[in-house]
Amino acid sequence: MTVISDAMVDLGRGPDIDAVYFYAPGLRESASTTQIITPQWVAATVASNGTFTSPNLEPGPAMVRIRGVAYDLVVPDADTVRLWPLIDAAVPPPPDDGGFIRNGGGVRRAKVVTEAQFSASPHDPETIYYVLPNT
Repeated sequence: MTVISDAMVDLGRGPDIDAVYFYAPGLRESASTTQIITPQWVAATVASNGTFTSPNLEPGPAMVRIRGVAYDLVVPDADTVRLWPLIDAAVPPPPDDGGFIRNGGGVRRAKVVTEAQFSASPHDPETIYYVLPNT
């Protein structure tokens, strides 16, 4: 079972909503294969400082509803996780953005370089380098 915890604030960093709702989008078997998960909304109350903690959630496909907008996500089999990385992993990249890189844990950009350029330059630890042969 997994607990999802995070903080919801508006642009001015004030509390924004009263609850976050989690939902299994259809009947499915539990990860332990001993139960059936039903499509029932489960609320996580948002405190006055914007923080919330869900009850234990069954790992697998789910949705979260925030201010009436639902986002697909996958609840991992973990102890406690933040909500944002789950939403971020599930949403498509912005349209027509050929330079989009999803941060999967410390990667901010990707760059194509030749072997000579790679050898001659310092390396940014947040960049993935695709090194091509010198031509």
